[in-house]
Amino acid sequence: MQHTIDISKTPQNIRELQFLLLGLSYTDPDIPRIAITGVWNEQTAAALLAFQNRYALEQTGVVDLNTWERLVSEHEKSASRFQAGAPLYPLYNPFITESIEDFPLLIEFLQAVLRTLSEIGDFYPPFAVTGVGYQATASAVTVIQSLWNLNTTGKLDLPTWNAIAEMFNLEMRKQQSIPPTPPLSPTSP
Repeated sequence: MQHTIDISKTPQNIRELQFLLLGLSYTDPDIPRIAITGVWNEQTAAALLAFQNRYALEQTGVVDLNTWERLVSEHEKSASRFQAGAPLYPLYNPFITESIEDFPLLIEFLQAVLRTLSEIGDFYPPFAVTGVGYQATASAVTVIQSLWNLNTTGKLDLPTWNAIAEMFNLEMRKQQSIPPTPPLSPTSP
């Protein structure tokens, strides 16, 4: 028997599904871009079917356990590319940034990007990537806002995300243009 996850219970569940599908759409052209609305709609259904087709899952249009686990797994793989230096894209859906506290995966992704920036650019002390507690991330967001002459609210709004994306992309390009350090040769006593 195949277990089905009932995502229709709350808009939050639908938002999380839409967030995962939207995230994948940035790295997989087979997944159509959708808005995060918290409402089940034709675009969400089409993106889910496209995902199931792309990853050779049974095309039911229903989120079963296999679909959910594969969706989370593929999203994690996709997000890990950004830590490896793939470019970040500007966002155009203000709902994402207005309600970041509702999305632990988005908080975790933002924290991973900010941690990477802190390690490369030394802009602020590194912190743990937990996926919880946006307040713990707000001070790093404030530093970025200050560097880009934005309102220092500590809140992630569209101009702030786009500044973070631009800063991340600039730092990654710098890192990729630095020639690798040759390995140290062992010294003889």
